[in-house]
Amino acid sequence: MFSELAVYESGLKHWVSIRQTGQYPSNESAGEEPIIFHQPPNCVLEWSTSIESGICMANVCEDWVPESFWRKAYNLSSGEGYRLTAWEQTDMLMEPFGITLKDLFDANMIAQYNFHGHYFSDGKDLDDILHFRCIPADEYWGGGVVDEMRRMAANPMIRAMFPTAEQMKEHNIEIGHKEGGTYWALENNKEDWIKAFFGSREKRDAIKSWDEGYELFHPSEEVTYLDHGYDEEKGLENLDIEDLKKAAAFRGGECLEEKAPADIYTPPIKWKCADGHEFMMSVNAVLQGGHWCPECLAHECSMEISQK
Repeated sequence: MFSELAVYESGLKHWVSIRQTGQYPSNESAGEEPIIFHQPPNCVLEWSTSIESGICMANVCEDWVPESFWRKAYNLSSGEGYRLTAWEQTDMLMEPFGITLKDLFDANMIAQYNFHGHYFSDGKDLDDILHFRCIPADEYWGGGVVDEMRRMAANPMIRAMFPTAEQMKEHNIEIGHKEGGTYWALENNKEDWIKAFFGSREKRDAIKSWDEGYELFHPSEEVTYLDHGYDEEKGLENLDIEDLKKAAAFRGGECLEEKAPADIYTPPIKWKCADGHEFMMSVNAVLQGGHWCPECLAHECSMEISQK
């Protein structure tokens, strides 16, 4: 987050931040990290394939990329067909072995809040420019990934070596005891982590078990937009000081300038967050990049760095 902000505020004219969603296949080591406990069962990722991600990165370097592409952040995904909840993906991948998410985790040990997964209402914007999407989701998941899992499950040698659901769950619990895992947070009284994961200890204790009726569902894909306090149809370059003040008020803060800057990229202007911290940041970083108070953000980042 701080690294991206530094690029936003660099004054460079030809840069782009491409924000990657979950990429499949993921790094094998990711399954050994406590992040496997951080994603709520009904939380979604709009996945991207490694192939299409590579094409996207290659196309960034082409000379046909328009000038309007630069100095922005974009979300990279493979499209609506790649929208899967945590439980849907686990069940789909493990179905050939007769295993589901419920077999691998206790419901009250998976975080309920604050994972970064979501759908992208603007996911197509990047593909409209860089033209990287080329694999239909049903072919990728059903004709590729799941078929491969079925071939593995049908192979007697692989089947014999494949861990049972009980063994996999036991190993997951070991991972959950690593720093940053939910077991670790509860056992070591890491109240900030517990609050981030569950809301509170009391809320965690109230979570239903699978047998008691913990509900699994696929969240609605209906597009809804927040009112960010100002007229977004105007375009950032056309905002006046009242627009900037309204945008800051939406975040619980203030814009401390008397007039809007002539350039949304430089120089940075003065803002104040809800906690009273004053900071300098460009209009582009705040309203296009979604950045805000660095002092408040530092605490959130310290938890993430500690986890890693």
